[in-house]
Amino acid sequence: MLQIYRVVILQTLPLLKLSDQQQTACCQQYASDVNFFKQRKPGKGTRGGGNKYRNLQVVLFTDGGKAIACRCQYLYCIIVTLLSGYPPKGINFTYMSAHFRTITEESKPELAKPVHTDMVNYCELKNWYGVDSFRSFSIKYVIENFIYYKVGKKELLLKSGDFILACKKPYVKSYFEGEKTTKDLCININEETVKEAFTIISAKENYQFDDYLAKYFENPVFFESVCPARSAPGINQKLQNLVENINAGKADHIVNKEWFFDLVEKMIYYEYGNYLALNGIHSVKTETKKEILQRLKIAKDYMDDCFLQIEDINEVARACNLSAFHFFRSFKQAYLISPYQYLLQKRLEFGRSMLTVKNTSINKIALQCNFADLPTFSKAFKRQFGVAPSQYLQAG
Repeated sequence: MLQIYRVVILQTLPLLKLSDQQQTACCQQYASDVNFFKQRKPGKGTRGGGNKYRNLQVVLFTDGGKAIACRCQYLYCIIVTLLSGYPPKGINFTYMSAHFRTITEESKPELAKPVHTDMVNYCELKNWYGVDSFRSFSIKYVIENFIYYKVGKKELLLKSGDFILACKKPYVKSYFEGEKTTKDLCININEETVKEAFTIISAKENYQFDDYLAKYFENPVFFESVCPARSAPGINQKLQNLVENINAGKADHIVNKEWFFDLVEKMIYYEYGNYLALNGIHSVKTETKKEILQRLKIAKDYMDDCFLQIEDINEVARACNLSAFHFFRSFKQAYLISPYQYLLQKRLEFGRSMLTVKNTSINKIALQCNFADLPTFSKAFKRQFGVAPSQYLQAG
């Protein structure tokens, strides 16, 4: 018995109308099939296999043991009924999920074909070269190894654990080659899905986007910048869960329309933070703002990784290649907090988590958090959380 999938229509041309009982699925036509159907008209009442269709190749989305393969009327539509999952004699069917597919060396030409629907491509390849890699809204995420992207004159390197949000842009190249297999996710997102998700979020009573932000997301301009997945907790959790299900062989069970809506919602909230930060930076040119924000993200990631080891905030400015004055001013404009306060918060959060560890003294925690002494730590802790460390320990 075939597995059940709910399907999104992949063709923009008119399709045959199916009854409620036949509400199963529609198949996407390969280019070779298009030519085949243009040249051959089926006879009246032709159903099933037959000699005329002996070489037909179909990508069929199924909804149980009985399935309908539906062709576009403009291509002389044929309906093929399958009983208990057995195709008619002479027709070769390939079964796949509506929103998930695995790409290997044999099937990688599929990646170069036009994208018209939400689709997760899980790729395991040793080499790749593509010339139109940003032809839809998408997330590119590297699980193992690396991928290069060439956006204009800028070359971006995605390493394991990195992702990039991309909007539609022509002539973006992607490439890698090596002995080691590269495992990555290319998640293509239909423009209508982005708009629908934005409309749903905007309609929530507890969340309002202003008019400018509405226009911003109706025509998204995602940043083509490399981000460690951990810097976007919502997106990171979604990607990690997907990878776990891929490894368990269950990805096609969880990836559906609702899954994409949830992913896009997380993308929107993530991009909303970028939007606020970008508008906070005082600069006339948008490209200058983007460049500064990109450097500030590097600084923020550096502080997230090394907040216990950083001795001087100036070293963070050097890490993102900004002058100390420019870094301090721009960071506060973008994130509404000074670099020092951000670093202090990270240390205090770590200190609070350490207080839950048994047999750990407060004095030792203060030193681990890079405070000069216990009184300095206690004073900062109380200012941040409203109680002294000793009181927090007792309450816990």
